[in-house]
Amino acid sequence: MIAYADLIAAASDLSEPRQWIAFDEAARSGRWTGPRERVPAALEAVFAACDRDGRVREAAVGRIGCLPVLALRAADWVPQVRARARAECLRVLDESPVAAFLTLAPVAYAVRERGGGDWLAGELDALIRGAAVLPVALTSPNRTVRRVAHLMAIEAELLTLPQLIAAARTDGDTVVRRACGEAAITRGGARALVANGPSGARAYALQVLADLDLAEAALTDRNQIVRATAQVLLRRAGRDPVWVYRALPLSPAVVAGLGETGGADDLATLLPLLGDARVRVRAAATRAVRRLGGTSVEAFLPLLEDPSPLVAREARLGLRDHRVDPDHLAGLIGPGKPVHVRIGAYRLLAAGDVWRWLEAAVTLLADDQLRVRARQDIDSWLIHRAATTYSRPSAALARRVVAMIDTADALDDHRAKVLRFYLMP
Repeated sequence: MIAYADLIAAASDLSEPRQWIAFDEAARSGRWTGPRERVPAALEAVFAACDRDGRVREAAVGRIGCLPVLALRAADWVPQVRARARAECLRVLDESPVAAFLTLAPVAYAVRERGGGDWLAGELDALIRGAAVLPVALTSPNRTVRRVAHLMAIEAELLTLPQLIAAARTDGDTVVRRACGEAAITRGGARALVANGPSGARAYALQVLADLDLAEAALTDRNQIVRATAQVLLRRAGRDPVWVYRALPLSPAVVAGLGETGGADDLATLLPLLGDARVRVRAAATRAVRRLGGTSVEAFLPLLEDPSPLVAREARLGLRDHRVDPDHLAGLIGPGKPVHVRIGAYRLLAAGDVWRWLEAAVTLLADDQLRVRARQDIDSWLIHRAATTYSRPSAALARRVVAMIDTADALDDHRAKVLRFYLMP
């Protein structure tokens, strides 16, 4: 339900395709609350074109100046409305193709998969190939429009190599960056992108060039996919990348590379770095030690309280398969600890003894920061796992948790009753 006044206010401030679609659905539903206020004169045609009555929509299409709504009506389920809207679309596209394209395209492409939605999208596709529309389509603020334009231009070979390289480096859409990067590389732009391009393009450029000097330089790339590509190229040439890493000054990428290519012998280098002053080095070292099987409770437990959430997360992942003292973890979920420390300890408790986790979850029901998470986890456990939890809590733990349940405001009577059933003998 939506207030009619809110519907009027929304119509004055719509820009994104999803907003137009939502407005259209709300206006045609007729499920409003509050009095039906008078629509401002400037919006009368918009409301009429979104009316529940197809005859009202058809009449409005011929006088509407709002092109996003016209694009919606071009995919209308009523044939008469659809036909009249399509005729209007062709008229405005013929009169001012560039301006009409820019306004129609975002909504037209958003409803392309609807029944009848492919007609207008197809008309706009044809315009993209033209010299006037292509430049504005390639720079449209709408991601979907830019994506369609770039993919079509690549297929028709309408973009120059500098244009492909620039789009691969700077476009905000990952699909555009990847497609333009691959097209640029196939047209000889690999060297331009291997050092300064998105990670996918850098990795692909390395593969295409197969240059061992470039591959060795890419061993210290910030991206794991690029490093992995470089490592494979060196191995194919009979060179072990770990020796390159061992000879380089320690940096986050070098530490990561040692974890990816090294062995137990490298743990002597990596373990002291768990206490490095640089956050990225600590995080990379924690991940590398974990990968090489050097995780120990003694080394990783202090890292759960690392000031960096990234380091604490890597430490938690390393401790998942180790037995960690639940009393220690319970002490880390208290309100005096940083949120990322509390969440990490709570997740480790959840990976261990189910009853110690339940005790922690019920405790957190009184916590302002983590109450919602704890409530959701308890609900999930009751629905999916409680009936197959065959162990029993100790009598002391059961009494503690039941006492908290009795005073928990966040639990309704039904949930409290079911929890008591599982806890008490």
